[in-house]
Amino acid sequence: MKAVYGGDLETDHDGKRAWIVQFAISDGEKEITGTDLNGFNRALLDLMRSGESYLYFHNLKYDLEFFKYGLKELCETHGFEMQVMMREKNPIFIKIVPEKGSKLKPVHIRDSMKKIPGSLSNMAKLVGMKKLDGFDFVPGWSNSVDLTNPANWDYVKMDARIVAVAMQEMHNLGNDRSTFSGDAWNTAKTMLGSDANGDRYPQNLKWERYFPQIDIKLDGNIRPAYFGGINISRHRGITTGEITHADVNSMYPSVMYYDPLPHGLPTYTEHEPVKGSLYVVKGMFRLNLKPGGIPWFMFKSAVDHHMEGMEAGVPVEHTEHFHLLTLTSIDLELLNEWYEVEWKPDYPPEYWVFKSRVGIFRAYIDHFTKIKQEAEKGSMRYHWAKFMLNSLYGRFGLNPNGQETELVPEGNDLIWKETAVVNEEMDAYLPYAMFITAHARRRLLTYIKKCGPENVIHSDTDSVIHTGGLVEGVEYGKELGQWGLEHPP
Repeated sequence: MKAVYGGDLETDHDGKRAWIVQFAISDGEKEITGTDLNGFNRALLDLMRSGESYLYFHNLKYDLEFFKYGLKELCETHGFEMQVMMREKNPIFIKIVPEKGSKLKPVHIRDSMKKIPGSLSNMAKLVGMKKLDGFDFVPGWSNSVDLTNPANWDYVKMDARIVAVAMQEMHNLGNDRSTFSGDAWNTAKTMLGSDANGDRYPQNLKWERYFPQIDIKLDGNIRPAYFGGINISRHRGITTGEITHADVNSMYPSVMYYDPLPHGLPTYTEHEPVKGSLYVVKGMFRLNLKPGGIPWFMFKSAVDHHMEGMEAGVPVEHTEHFHLLTLTSIDLELLNEWYEVEWKPDYPPEYWVFKSRVGIFRAYIDHFTKIKQEAEKGSMRYHWAKFMLNSLYGRFGLNPNGQETELVPEGNDLIWKETAVVNEEMDAYLPYAMFITAHARRRLLTYIKKCGPENVIHSDTDSVIHTGGLVEGVEYGKELGQWGLEHPP
């Protein structure tokens, strides 16, 4: 098995410049330490001599701003290649690759927050460890710290050790991708492409049949219909009386379990599809909220907001103009339920119609639901199962538009330069993510209508807080897709 390490930096600043005070790289039992970039580079070379390795930092984006200078020097000195993946200036991984034929092996530098979101203290609890209290991190704190005293290294060593132990446990569970969504994606593909005994077929024909590659043009046509949870806040101020906070148990996994979702390549048509089919429609619409309803639909484009004189992020109540919208059939049904919808008569709509099926990933969801139920709440295994359930859907919607990133000089500094690229071989299937989020909106708005729109205080992706008690016609419970009750605010 490839070695997995944890790392941590402690830094200081004086308001004008910032610097590394100390670093530690841990294998979970012992640490390599140092106080500068030269020592850090020597530590990386030691890892590369020992074999291919994975080095995790918790919140890599911060630490990377300090040791990027060392990485640049390391690669230039030894002829290494630096491979970088970032999304929205957030590093997913850095891979340092030695020259071909070298006895040195690559080192993968990753962010443990992409595997276990949240604080390092919470990560420590998952693996039965405790984060130590640190120094008083005010500007210039390190001036009064004696780094020759071993006790002053305990804090940074323990942070690195926590990351090492947690990430080793992740890898032992089979989660060796850069992110949790990558782990979930890989596991789902493996399970769908295996026989009853768990043996993988030579070629995953089932996956290729259900989720063929979507070309760039089609992705561009239908992607505007993809958006996430809706957020509604009302009745600001003091609310008195009974309040209920209901939350769906695993919203997205329950949609994947129970609702019809698309597969295969769509059929293009300019004729209205058969009722009940899943499709994406592009057309010109004018909207007017029905009496007693809640405005929930929001434009994705700032141009649409500007046309109506609206601030960005404000839900639509009424439009004076027709707007070009791309919608899933589920969202079109929801708009018709909550708004008066007018189609522009001289703009013929376009449709992309999909085949549909329920429960393609039921075996996957059953598997991790069972693990979650049997695991001790708060344990790493519980956390793993929970994130494997919740992380899969988003990977389907990965955008082919990305950036190639390189570290380049700018003045006296080094910056990450991003160049826009299009990955035409993107391994994703956008329609699945689009309809998962659409079904989730339908479930949320169904609850809102039953509890009474006038009673809603707040709702978001999978929960509703409202005045009054339990709602008639709503299935409450602890099972997948049922509405669970949170503690009242």
